[in-house]
Amino acid sequence: MNTRVHATVELAAWQDGETRQVYARYKSEPTQLFFLEDGDVEPYRQWLKDHVECFMPECANRALIPRHGNHGRRDHFGHHSGAGGHGDESLAHEQGKHVLQRWLERQEAVLETQLERSLGRHAVIDVYASDGDFELAVEMQYSALTPSKWRHRHEVYGRHGIIDVWVWGHRGPQLQLDRTSTGKLRLTGAQREVAATGYPLVWLKPERGEVLTGWVYKHLDAYSQTYQRRQDWHDGYDNHKGFQVPPGAEDETCWVTLDALDDCDLDEWGLLTPTRRLLQQQHTEWQQVTDARRQQDCWWAERDQQAREAMATPELREHAWQRDPRRQWLLDEFGQVPAVLDGDNSTTAGVWAHPRQWRAILYVEHVHQVRPGYRFGVPECYRTLRAHHIVLDNPGPVITEFLETLEQAGLIRVVRQRGKILECWVRGPISATASPEPRAEEPTESTDEADSPSETPDENAEVTQPLPKTAPQREPAPVPTSPSSPATSQPAQPRRQPWWKRFFWRR
Repeated sequence: MNTRVHATVELAAWQDGETRQVYARYKSEPTQLFFLEDGDVEPYRQWLKDHVECFMPECANRALIPRHGNHGRRDHFGHHSGAGGHGDESLAHEQGKHVLQRWLERQEAVLETQLERSLGRHAVIDVYASDGDFELAVEMQYSALTPSKWRHRHEVYGRHGIIDVWVWGHRGPQLQLDRTSTGKLRLTGAQREVAATGYPLVWLKPERGEVLTGWVYKHLDAYSQTYQRRQDWHDGYDNHKGFQVPPGAEDETCWVTLDALDDCDLDEWGLLTPTRRLLQQQHTEWQQVTDARRQQDCWWAERDQQAREAMATPELREHAWQRDPRRQWLLDEFGQVPAVLDGDNSTTAGVWAHPRQWRAILYVEHVHQVRPGYRFGVPECYRTLRAHHIVLDNPGPVITEFLETLEQAGLIRVVRQRGKILECWVRGPISATASPEPRAEEPTESTDEADSPSETPDENAEVTQPLPKTAPQREPAPVPTSPSSPATSQPAQPRRQPWWKRFFWRR
């Protein structure tokens, strides 16, 4: 669901449009109000002049002139020259109360309504409604309201067992356009207090019978919702753009969507607009996915902690490397662990595994068992190591250093942008004839029996477990023999070109 986003120009026109008087009271019964339907002025002009008058409490000259609307304006009442002079907000506030009362009377569950019901010295309810079991106080708020005053009135209604519903005015201090973002409203302190309680934010324009419903975007990849900065969850929502949900306590701005008041219903939270129905559905889905990710992330955090403890010392990392089947495969393939996969085991450097172990994983997955020309980047290296249950703590520098080592060895070609690795292109695997000199601690293979060591070989060298997801029996892909990537034992120096030629031209 994607609700419509209104442009700032539309919101400004909705806010600053002409305020027209559409309510009047009967001359014979001043307590009864009359609502002027659009299009009734022409057929009932004389009757309106004779039977209705201004309903504003402070009006000195109550005679009204029925005026026919034109240029997109609706029919309305006007005063004689020199009379009236009601403030726009005062008129809008009075009409808003009557519009809400009229709307409440059409709700099936409402049995009683009353304007300006007093609670003694504590408060006066703008529109009171009751269904026999619950009492509702609907407040039409146009004037400024501080958070402390709102909390006081909210507590007063709570002590009387009354549910308070706040409807904000369409102009004045309660509807503030956000000047830094197109199509958004900036919430006041009182509105943020209301949002924190879970109640919806609704703005009303009385003379048009229209309401705005506030909402915000909530993204699932927000780091505040997880223990660690994970990007891939594999739950069907990895590429989800986000949900539209009602604003919360932390939101300072919100988007709004326009609905007709006649399309709204009443529930325990106030006005149930069509937009809020959809927002509630998305909020439920967002909460379910977020809770599931939190649980999954807790499990990941516990597993990562166990993995850190298993790789906390050089001895433990060495023990894990000795048992890794890739080590034996490297010995069978090259006679020793190639020097490009070597590293310092005295520290983890952000990767909680033996340096040879995680380097061997990256080499096998991204260089040895792929075709020349295969492309990968640093993020793919992260995902590969995580898939092998290796914990990463800011591993960028050490992985970048390893990729540069592979580049110097002529195994990959690195494309950089502004000094950072953009992606890597595979040239070919390590050639058996170009393997470096064996290290003293690694067992080697020799065809000369006279040169073979007399002592018993290391028992770890006898491990013959197959390498997962590899094919040791196949011949390694040959290294290209072009001038830019010679198949020699010397480290190849690729021809330097502008990065835009090396990257975008080939794309």
